[in-house]
Amino acid sequence: MSQPTVLFDGACPFCRKQVGNLQRWAPDSSLRYVLFREPRVLDDYPTLDLVECDREMKFAVTTSHIYGGMEAAIRVMARRPLLKPTLLYYLPGLKQLMDAVYRWIAARRMKLNGGVCNDDVCSIHTP
Repeated sequence: MSQPTVLFDGACPFCRKQVGNLQRWAPDSSLRYVLFREPRVLDDYPTLDLVECDREMKFAVTTSHIYGGMEAAIRVMARRPLLKPTLLYYLPGLKQLMDAVYRWIAARRMKLNGGVCNDDVCSIHTP
């Protein structure tokens, strides 16, 4: 892996939409966006596993320096000068609150697509 990479759940319509928003808000041609379920993708990231990636988006600055969840999104946005204020995320209390909201949304992401899933892959998230 030679460039910073965002790993996300391409099997999730809600996730694809949010990554699209992230790309619009913080366009950065130096970033790669990768579907973590694709074969051999996680081979490049020995510290990650499928369960962890299924729980939250990842932003890999290097193969060993990886952010997850809300912090991953903040780090991607903060790469753009106009979005540096997103680093307010690190204020005491705000980080914990935003992380909790991210985890709540991530755990319900298949239902947040309006309860509609037109992709066959959505069934992989259904118990």
